[in-house]
Amino acid sequence: VSTQSTWGIDRNAVLDAVYARAHLQIRSNAEPARGPAALKTRVEHIRGLLTEEDIAKIHEVHTLFPNRKDWGEPSDEQAGHAITYMNKVTDGRTFETECPGITGKIMAGIVENDRYAMLDGSDYNFRCIEYHVYTPGGGLSSPTHCDTGSLLTISILLSDPGDFEGGVFQATEPRDPRTQSQRVLRYPAEKGDALLFVSHKYHAVSQIESGERRVLVMELWPMKKNVFDRHR
Repeated sequence: VSTQSTWGIDRNAVLDAVYARAHLQIRSNAEPARGPAALKTRVEHIRGLLTEEDIAKIHEVHTLFPNRKDWGEPSDEQAGHAITYMNKVTDGRTFETECPGITGKIMAGIVENDRYAMLDGSDYNFRCIEYHVYTPGGGLSSPTHCDTGSLLTISILLSDPGDFEGGVFQATEPRDPRTQSQRVLRYPAEKGDALLFVSHKYHAVSQIESGERRVLVMELWPMKKNVFDRHR
């Protein structure tokens, strides 16, 4: 498929230039990328970060943490979305203590793919380690949702994409250089794939139509390690 517009402009080349400018802008700022700068960043698709064995272990370990938050109010969308906070100390355990090898593998993937050097020159810790379960009706539809206050977010698919319909990760991208219309790109993933992005970038999850989608989400922030939910 040609990337040339009717005006002879290579749209991918233009977007690459936009992303490159964002890279320089973000590296020059001490504060986390926000607003327009965050929108101009690219989502990194890390294929096959976790193995089937890793994923089976995560499914097992999440049952050790009873602090499951069901979003029952006020919308049907929230009713189909539940979160377990595995960073919360429970009987002396956290995800890190139960899965040190997996934690190390994920952190290595984050550092290796930190395109915008968000972690350079700053102290950082886990803000949250969340096990998400989406069921029919569940999703994340707000067009301006972002992980305010965090540096980087990684989302790892723990389900086979054939086990559910809908539930596709989406992100708001730079405006089309020709039409200036806002662009939302979809990022289909395979089981074990990770999507890494600047936390202030707007992102969403399309509504689940059927089946069940399970995801591991981890956020890094420039504060002390959080051992409660994501808000403390």
